[in-house]
Amino acid sequence: MMSNRGKGFTLIELMVTLAVAAILGLIAAPSFITFINNAKADAQVSALTASLQEARTYSLKERRSVTVCGGAVSSAAVPSCSGSWESGWAVFVEEGTTVGSFQNTDRVISVHEPLTDGFSISGSNSVSFDGRGFASSGSGDLKICDSTNDTAYARNVAVSATGRVSVQKSGVSCP
Repeated sequence: MMSNRGKGFTLIELMVTLAVAAILGLIAAPSFITFINNAKADAQVSALTASLQEARTYSLKERRSVTVCGGAVSSAAVPSCSGSWESGWAVFVEEGTTVGSFQNTDRVISVHEPLTDGFSISGSNSVSFDGRGFASSGSGDLKICDSTNDTAYARNVAVSATGRVSVQKSGVSCP
């Protein structure tokens, strides 16, 4: 006669396995949350730097001033350039005489959606590049911070006077 012993796990073996899995999950969870929050911060920075680089490229291509300004909402026909970067931003070619603010004669290149996940941007209201790709106004820093102002997720997007866009991740303090 054949015995049914040894054809499965005992209840004790199953409980020990589940306990070890739970402990490993608790150890890994904080690292996973940090990874996700860093990825969210990097995504916001990538969107902003892409727009700044797009503006600089257009300024060189068209040999005209091109501006990136905060305060543009995709549903709005005219970007407000209020400096409220959280509501989105616009990239436009300066066809008018006032650099750094949108006029009806200016041509919109792109409009970016509002920031997500509780991030905010502080700094100048706009960044403009002249026809040579130099930052004609608004060169400086744009800080991206999460809603908790945790410096681990803070980023600084710097635009130099020569038009170079760079990102700093460490040593950035939020307001």
